[in-house]
Amino acid sequence: MKTQNMKAPLFSTARLPLPALALACLLIPTMASAQVVVTETFTGTAGTTFLGQTTSDGNAVWSAQQGNAAANAADQYTAVGSTPFTSQFGSSYMNGAANRQNAYSLIYDLDGYTELILNIGQFQAPTPGTTSSVFFRIGARTTTNNGFNAYQFTALSTNSFYVGYVDETGTLTEVGTINTTGAGTSLHNDISLVVTANTQQLYIGGVAFDSIARATQTVAGSGLAQYWSFYQGASANNTFRMDNLTITVVPEPATSALLLGGIAFAILLRRRRMRALQ
Repeated sequence: MKTQNMKAPLFSTARLPLPALALACLLIPTMASAQVVVTETFTGTAGTTFLGQTTSDGNAVWSAQQGNAAANAADQYTAVGSTPFTSQFGSSYMNGAANRQNAYSLIYDLDGYTELILNIGQFQAPTPGTTSSVFFRIGARTTTNNGFNAYQFTALSTNSFYVGYVDETGTLTEVGTINTTGAGTSLHNDISLVVTANTQQLYIGGVAFDSIARATQTVAGSGLAQYWSFYQGASANNTFRMDNLTITVVPEPATSALLLGGIAFAILLRRRRMRALQ
């Protein structure tokens, strides 16, 4: 029996080296499954408060949690050039207030999603010296934004941050330390929480910073409204800035490989956006 001549496919995994094939196996199913449900690029009017405003894609709303000091007018969209912080991603970013103890929630209910990734594209915080009053906490599946079940970044010196996890009792457990980009300030890219039904794990730059997945306040499918939270400790020196926040969900069935691929997918999209802005 004669066999037909087959044209070589335009793309063949046989032509890929093993590392590239492994990466393709990781990214291709993730790109097909992962869905970005919230994007915040802070493209509002510079100098206006972001609280009560919808995100840039219109899918979520910012709120100040009850029980903490109300956010003031210094929490704003701030144009690049008015502060030392220059965003990689756009002309505006979130500029937090100094001398406040605020807790912010991104009001997008996470209850129905078993696996997701919460990412801060760019984050800057002060490191004025050794002081426990300068700290920031981020957490997923928050039902009450009290700063519990969250990762805490504390100024350890003018050149480093102490990173820990605050459990449901308020106990802080050390995770590690990170060096700053310069004395007095700390700038980091791609800070992520990889979240399952009832755990969250901290990644920085696409690499697991915490070797342990920590508990969230509640579990997916509990019927409770669950949000992304940011908790700012009180200090005259704790003005923070951040830009390009995303929430990416991974529909079931999913694996840890898909979650890791989701981080790579988010970074890939971000780099494409940065190139488009250049």
